[in-house]
Amino acid sequence: MDSSHTTLLANLLVFNNTLQPELMRSVHVYRQGNGEEREVEREFVFSESDSYGEMQATPILRLMKYHVSEVNEGYQNGVWLCILRFMPITHLNFPTFHPFCWSQETQSFK
Repeated sequence: MDSSHTTLLANLLVFNNTLQPELMRSVHVYRQGNGEEREVEREFVFSESDSYGEMQATPILRLMKYHVSEVNEGYQNGVWLCILRFMPITHLNFPTFHPFCWSQETQSFK
């Protein structure tokens, strides 16, 4: 696969509404192989029956003047409280092993 077409989750923030706790919002930042980033904001409503639904989300969190990488759990902007931050470790260069690429012939990964 061409790395310029690869899309990875670069950041994820999850916010809870402090006035209406059944409302949650998430901001997803996707990074493409060419370095371009795309932000997607989603809103969910949860109910007592443990079911949830996704609602049409207007980008209110992304319009709040902050950079995603500066937000940590506990950050609050208006009624939205950040309860989860996911940011993968990308500055470390770990080798990637693919067990399905093991070569019996050379006894190594291809």
